[in-house]
Amino acid sequence: MKDVVCTRDVTGALACSVPRRHRHHSPGGFEIGYGGSGPADLALNVLAAALPLRAGQEGVRLWDGTRVSNAAWDLHQAFADAFLAPLPRAGGTIAGAVVEAWIVAKQAPGEET
Repeated sequence: MKDVVCTRDVTGALACSVPRRHRHHSPGGFEIGYGGSGPADLALNVLAAALPLRAGQEGVRLWDGTRVSNAAWDLHQAFADAFLAPLPRAGGTIAGAVVEAWIVAKQAPGEET
């Protein structure tokens, strides 16, 4: 998995290396530095990329009509709390290898990734 990189421009707008393919919590977009809807949507998108919906899986249907894997859904709030809420408002980087290791540590034994 690629690193998750978030930066702010001079206007204060947040840009992230993760595309916004799923919208469930935040109408305003991704955010970092607190626990809320923007970090939750960013977490959902990070984990949807890392734990994609596999062929034949129904997954979880989101507010915007898209679907994510059960694993991405189940872990996204904990991911937001662990990684995105603590990031400085100015931005930061979460190494892809750290994300992958966290996912492995959080998943139940025998659970598919």
